[in-house]
Amino acid sequence: MGDGIGDCAAGILLRLHLDGDADSAVGKGGVGGRDFERLVYRISPSFWAFLLCPILDVRFSKRAYALVFAAISAVCLGVCTLLTGNLTAFTTVLTAGCAAAVMFGNAHGGWMPDVIRDQHYSQVGGTSNIANLGAAGAFAALAIWVVRTAPPTMTAWLLASMVMAPTMMLFFIPVPAKPTRGVREVFTNFFSDLYRVCKTRNCLLGLLCFLSQRLASP
Repeated sequence: MGDGIGDCAAGILLRLHLDGDADSAVGKGGVGGRDFERLVYRISPSFWAFLLCPILDVRFSKRAYALVFAAISAVCLGVCTLLTGNLTAFTTVLTAGCAAAVMFGNAHGGWMPDVIRDQHYSQVGGTSNIANLGAAGAFAALAIWVVRTAPPTMTAWLLASMVMAPTMMLFFIPVPAKPTRGVREVFTNFFSDLYRVCKTRNCLLGLLCFLSQRLASP
């Protein structure tokens, strides 16, 4: 499974909303100007959701977290198909769904080192990347067809089901041990490590290049 399945489908709906070319999904007209700018912020969870990820090391297993966040992403994606007439609600639910997809990806990714042997890391990594890209493409094509042809309510159920279907494979992966650390400990350690990393020369240069590129963009 790819760690961005929900994000992939969310991007499809956003594209259709911007184009305004799928009446059954987005209603009348497209989006422009400030509305476009507001929708662009949908991608923001890709940048800030990692700040919430330490919670994945608290109390419950990675499988439990993966299933919960996959379900949240699926529900948000389905609900988005019914909210395209309300841009604010559409963007809010879409952002929440994308954040949940990021959390799902981190739960799944953090789980794998517990069940994969060191000598298999490279093979599993390569196979996972190929499968992730392939599944994203297939899912995107199928989601576009569903959005364009099915009624909104049916589209919501179908897309949500498409997101949840691959999670059935999680039940065939050995369950990792439940974490024993508390919320305060994991977040304290995380932000302490993050602060140390951000002070390094390479990190500061990377942030400078990123900000320069963003400021130079029209």
